[in-house]
Amino acid sequence: MNGIREGRIAMRAKAVFAFTKAAYAASIVLAWAAAVYFMSLVFFKFNLYDPFGYLSLGRLGLQVFYVALPWRAMTLFVGFIAIAMLLLRDINWAKRPNVSGTAMALAVLVIAGGAAINAMGVNQAMWNRHAIPYLYHGNFIGDYWVMGHVTTIDLAARTMSVLTPNGEPANVQWDSETELPQGDGFRAGDMVQVVGDMTDGVYLAEGIVIVSKTQ
Repeated sequence: MNGIREGRIAMRAKAVFAFTKAAYAASIVLAWAAAVYFMSLVFFKFNLYDPFGYLSLGRLGLQVFYVALPWRAMTLFVGFIAIAMLLLRDINWAKRPNVSGTAMALAVLVIAGGAAINAMGVNQAMWNRHAIPYLYHGNFIGDYWVMGHVTTIDLAARTMSVLTPNGEPANVQWDSETELPQGDGFRAGDMVQVVGDMTDGVYLAEGIVIVSKTQ
């Protein structure tokens, strides 16, 4: 104390302490807000790509499942959750909270918040506006898979044309060995997932899944 009074020890101004606390609190809020946002993006991507639909299509379907998973959104979500938890851990709590209980409660809040934001159509609006392509616009077509709406179909020739959500056209052909969905077959407007090798610009389908039926 004598050193402080005599000026040998410099004390930081109250404004600096206040700014530091405010910045720390803002960092925690932003980290959790980012976690909620990226959780909502994970929900949106799962609804958009429906990666689990490919699991019924054999070996190629399993490969496409890994490609279709929203790795970028999931990685960012996990990263911000980790940052937020580290920031919370460094708080000088008057009474140390139950770590597992707190983590579980926060996880439920983040998941519920992400689901609510996605349900409000925030991500769909961003998608429609072609905003932030790095996060929202991925591939719906590859060397051995394609996902899109059926535009034309010829059941007798077992061929159909597909247009991806990004506007990329693709031609699909199937045969008696192709794994087809149960039900009343395909119609124009149906959203389908197709796996199979591409030859001369045509996907020779090993399996086809209907993601959603046209009304």
